[in-house]
Amino acid sequence: MWIAGKWVEVESGRRYPVFNPATAEEIAQLLLGDKNEVDKAVAADSKTFPVWSAKPQSELSQIAMKIVVRLRVALRGPEGHRVGLRFDRVQVLTDGCDALHMTVS
Repeated sequence: MWIAGKWVEVESGRRYPVFNPATAEEIAQLLLGDKNEVDKAVAADSKTFPVWSAKPQSELSQIAMKIVVRLRVALRGPEGHRVGLRFDRVQVLTDGCDALHMTVS
């Protein structure tokens, strides 16, 4: 789980399997956080929010665009196929990325 800029293990140790729908192969495990992880994330956000909220909109838009570009590349590339995304679903998701790109640029 990503909290305060680093990967942390959840205290409960609980995980949820993720399966490729095309092959039924387990491809990942999601960490299931609880109140402790929520409290850590809120505390971390309380420290970083003043910094983020002071950034100009143009800088926030540039950061959002970097995320959109990486997401678009991941969905259209091998990662999208690895997790079993069908082409039509990839197209819908990447069209959404394109729409977001036009919105923030």
